[in-house]
Amino acid sequence: MKVSAAFLLLVVGSTVLGANRLEDGFYASAENESGVPIVGQDGTKYYLGDRKVVEIEPVELYALDNGNTQFRLSLRVPHDVYANGPWPILVVDGIAFKPNGSGSNADQTSWLMFPMSGLPRAEQVAKDLATPLFRREHPGYALRVTFAPSKEEFVVGEDVTVTVRIENVGDDTISFVCGGRNRAARDNQYIFSAYLRNEQVPDIGTTMHFGGLSSVRSFGPGEAFEHTVNLKKWFAFDQPGRYEIFGLFYLEFKKPGTLRGRTIWEDYASADFTVTISD
Repeated sequence: MKVSAAFLLLVVGSTVLGANRLEDGFYASAENESGVPIVGQDGTKYYLGDRKVVEIEPVELYALDNGNTQFRLSLRVPHDVYANGPWPILVVDGIAFKPNGSGSNADQTSWLMFPMSGLPRAEQVAKDLATPLFRREHPGYALRVTFAPSKEEFVVGEDVTVTVRIENVGDDTISFVCGGRNRAARDNQYIFSAYLRNEQVPDIGTTMHFGGLSSVRSFGPGEAFEHTVNLKKWFAFDQPGRYEIFGLFYLEFKKPGTLRGRTIWEDYASADFTVTISD
């Protein structure tokens, strides 16, 4: 099945092609075993019902991880495709795919999102739907990262603040998500591990979070991003001494010039630093 650059028109019936081989396209979900059986990518058996006639705008198929093992297919469809019933099943190359998410606009169009596992399967789906496949590739950014304590020495019991500075020492503008893990007791965009006298210091906090507000930050060559955080949300610092700390700041890179869009790479800005605590 091939599609034009403008839109995709799927006219699907319940025709069996060969041995349990179904024609590519959208099918309604059958509520019982009276439908045509088909197996999904994870081995789940589905039963397909009536045909669907669906107009679809250009699709997007992109990787969800740096290793290019998990993918998401996003299709824009008329809202009534599933407004009065369960999500439809997409069949491509004899494999069934069930949506795991959706969205809609005021103009009565919706998005259906289908998870897909494995690069070979994603390549086959991209070929059958004539849509580009967006793999993740390292963007080649050059960053200089430091974590700088706000004081040379802190006293037991006071806040211990440190500022991460990420400087763009390359030639490309960089965009990344800031926030999104801060609806919590602490900002879990950060990860820290600490040692005192060669013994690991317990983390007194929690990594649990419920998302949070986020924005896309961009900085060009020679520019830097800075953010300050209180390490007392990670460590008690109730003993004097010189703490050796490794800090990481999660970076979800976006294509520069786009407000959101798909993630092009995930990584961490990291550096070692020390904090001195006195009585």
